[in-house]
Order: sequence, then C-alpha cells, then structure tokens
Amino acid sequence: MRVFEYNEKSRPFDIGDIETEERFEEAVIALGAAEKTVPKDGKLSERMRATCLAFYAFFDAVLGDGAAMDLLGEKLNYNNCEECYYKLLETVKAQRTETEERRAKYAARYSPARSKR
Repeated sequence: MRVFEYNEKSRPFDIGDIETEERFEEAVIALGAAEKTVPKDGKLSERMRATCLAFYAFFDAVLGDGAAMDLLGEKLNYNNCEECYYKLLETVKAQRTETEERRAKYAARYSPARSKR
C-alpha cells in the first residue's frame, strides 16, 4: 500500500488510484481559488491564517476528513502547512515517476519491435 508520510504520521495515498487522482486535482483547483481570496493587505497574521485554513481544507479533501488535524495538529503554523504541502507534491511526483518507469520497462519488454530481434 502506498502512503503519504509527514510528521511521523502516515495516510494512505496512491496517486494511481483514479479516485485519489480526482480528489487531488479538485483540491488543487480549490486551493488555487482559496488563495485568490486571501487578503493582499492588512495584518500578516490574517493572511497566514487564511492560507493555513486553505491548506487544511486541501489536505482533508485529498487525504480524507481529519487528515490535516492528524498531520499538522490543532495549532495553525504556516511553515508546517507549506512544508507538508510540498512533501505531498514530492510524493505525487515520485509515485508518477515510478509508474512511468514501470510502464516504459514493460513497453520495451513487450513491444512488437522486440519480437523481430
């Protein structure tokens, strides 16, 4: 089983699963929309809070209800939210790369041109 790990906790996460991919795509769009609503002026703490809340919604959408609280805790921390987000993006990239490499290996092994050698 593939997982996403952060802060010594793990959640099931397999980007090859279609439902997971759909949740991830929708959550990325929602995060982008939420980012547009973050105030551009005013107190920095208000902007940070709004961004953290958007990240919490993102993690819950992708990894399941309660995932953000499980991974990040109750206390909002902008740096932790951002770090967890980038860690998830690295996990997505690694899983996709693994899938592409596996596909290329089997394509080379079973391609019609190979049978002519």
